[in-house]
Amino acid sequence: MKTFIADKEHSEKKIFDKWNGLFPTSKTYRKVISYSKDFQIVRPTKTKSDENEPFLICIKNGYKDNDFKEIKKTLLSIDDTTTMRADCSGPVDKKKLEKEYGWKEGRDYKLRTANSFYTKNEKTGEWNELAQGQELNSLSLGYKRDSFTGEIGLSGWAKENHDRWETLQKISTINETAFQKAFPEKHKAQKLFCEKHIKESHRIGIYTALSANQFKEEETEQMSFHIDKGNAKFEFTSMCVFRVGKYKGELCSFLVYEE
Repeated sequence: MKTFIADKEHSEKKIFDKWNGLFPTSKTYRKVISYSKDFQIVRPTKTKSDENEPFLICIKNGYKDNDFKEIKKTLLSIDDTTTMRADCSGPVDKKKLEKEYGWKEGRDYKLRTANSFYTKNEKTGEWNELAQGQELNSLSLGYKRDSFTGEIGLSGWAKENHDRWETLQKISTINETAFQKAFPEKHKAQKLFCEKHIKESHRIGIYTALSANQFKEEETEQMSFHIDKGNAKFEFTSMCVFRVGKYKGELCSFLVYEE
């Protein structure tokens, strides 16, 4: 597997303070890596075992034939959106809110942060207590803990869309195969953890949930830089990318290590 060594390693705090909540642009990156086969990007400093530890491993063409077509078609059929992901919906676009909804700042909404805002309750005239962000084509699928009861169960969409959910569960199997190929030691550790601490009825293989994110030129073009809550405590996560049409770049996930 081809290996690229990162030039520099930044702490999570430095990355968060500089980039969190901002949209990436063509000027954001110092170096762009494009490679047609499997590759990995490793830390610039060596570990105790005298190796450069990888923080991103890319497995090409993991989805093939009928599985590829079926899963891609199913993902594209999801048109659900959410305004509850202010952490990754980018800076609030006031002009867009006015153009699409006719909203005026101070009258229909007020900013909570640069990336989130409160809307006004039309009946009472009071500001709603729950802040929201701009709309994203993003949906959480799988098993999660109910914020009110504390019980773990299957997400509402998965319950209501049984056939599509059956198809999308294949993602877990294919991603796990790629994970095992890319990093067998980490895969073994995660598999053992899941089997020991998570009920089989509350997970799909070594995963508990999936996040379906869709980006379109005419709608949600991208997510902003963000660190998902809790992810930085773990050493690896996985994701798959399905392209539609021709474009440059991919959706990537990076974990940041402390210096």
